[in-house]
Amino acid sequence: MATLGDFLSDATAREREELDRALLPRESLRWVVRPFVSFWRPDSLPMMGSALFCCGFLAFWSLLAFDFPLSLLHPESIPAADLPFALFSIPFWCAGLFLLARPWLHLRTQRRTLYVLTDRRALVLERGLFSWKTHAFALDAAMVLERRCRRHGRGDLVFSIERHSDAEGGTTTTRRGFLYLNDLRAAEQKLDEAIAARQAGKA
Repeated sequence: MATLGDFLSDATAREREELDRALLPRESLRWVVRPFVSFWRPDSLPMMGSALFCCGFLAFWSLLAFDFPLSLLHPESIPAADLPFALFSIPFWCAGLFLLARPWLHLRTQRRTLYVLTDRRALVLERGLFSWKTHAFALDAAMVLERRCRRHGRGDLVFSIERHSDAEGGTTTTRRGFLYLNDLRAAEQKLDEAIAARQAGKA
């Protein structure tokens, strides 16, 4: 029976443990791959633009409000009446810095993500800050809801699309599946083979 090390030479002991925990009894591996990892991706650019705008505005406002950089050299010169404004800006700085860090956090998550094909299911194993998440999808000929092709043969195989309404009346969309594949055609071939074998086994 194939193991994680047969597909990924850099697999960690924790990844092996989490994959073993996710597998069903007598479920066997057919293919395992990691997503393509890159900081400069289309979904990170709007996020970074918003973060840079927010931090730039706060920096400009701080320069005007507290006479930086002179106030750094002489903090005693800052009027006491201006201190509440400084405290008021702290949550906005935290929000801006968090938005600026989101692409790095997303990159860290992608480096710890596994896409797994077994003889029964397609699995997405994601490692968060404190725990692992496993998303499972039954092998089926109609399981791919979206196929998105990018440059250099990369792309996505989307198995699930969830839409949620936010408090402002807008809608956010969450796609799950084998995203940011380095070789889309190879992944499709492996998935088709797994589906065909599954259907043959049922027959």
